Amino acid sequence: MKVVRNHVATYIQTPTRVAQDSLQMYMCLFSLPTEAAQNRITVWAPDYTVNGIKSGPLFLKVIIRESHADTNATTRKIRSKLMALDVHLASLNFDVTKLNSLVKIWVQQLQARGESTQDLFANLLQAYKTSPDADLVDYVKQKINDYHDLTANELMRMVGYKYVTRLGESDFEGGQKDKETLIALQAELYDLKEVVAQAGETTAGGGRSGKARTKRTIADWQKVRGRQGQPVQEKGYRKRRPLLHQTRVLVRSPRQGLQDQGSN
Repeated sequence: MKVVRNHVATYIQTPTRVAQDSLQMYMCLFSLPTEAAQNRITVWAPDYTVNGIKSGPLFLKVIIRESHADTNATTRKIRSKLMALDVHLASLNFDVTKLNSLVKIWVQQLQARGESTQDLFANLLQAYKTSPDADLVDYVKQKINDYHDLTANELMRMVGYKYVTRLGESDFEGGQKDKETLIALQAELYDLKEVVAQAGETTAGGGRSGKARTKRTIADWQKVRGRQGQPVQEKGYRKRRPLLHQTRVLVRSPRQGLQDQGSN
């Protein structure tokens, strides 16, 4: 910003074409943003004003600065992401291509804020070694031994190319094994839930009081008439057997119908 401001001060008050272009650039840029964006930028008017005249290049510089929202919290957040690349690789199902794309975006965001990272190479190396594909891990170790002056960008390019090549090979072990394990665990959990649910239904059905079950059983067997001379049998148990308590023998008479011959 200071370098641009010093250059603008050399022509801003001169009757030259470059001074005219600077003013037209300011007027064009000021008409583009929304009203809310204009209000956010105009508070920084002293930053793009030189000797009372608005400067187009300085105004553009302020727009770029404010659009990136230069805050220390944002910078710390980006750095924390770059320090946990192994965690991000696992969350991406060990997709090296996606991880490399995210790393490039985060590095660009740091550079836009005038920041940089010094431990990117070590973080990438740690992340690549967590891959479940042993061949890919061996390739990374080999490149480290072969190229002692390897940069982070070169490492991402080489490992990314190797990952794409490995995808087409039959013995590739990416995140598929973990995915299959997860699916198997989910299936076992689903079966376990069904067993618990069935056990709960059985307990609910057989957990009634003895009084309630007796009423229901008596109501069932009272509707069943036994043969002549035979005791009445229950209708609600798996094994049908004569009642041991309160047994009533019903004898069929040709004239009087059913008669009670005894109790208890």
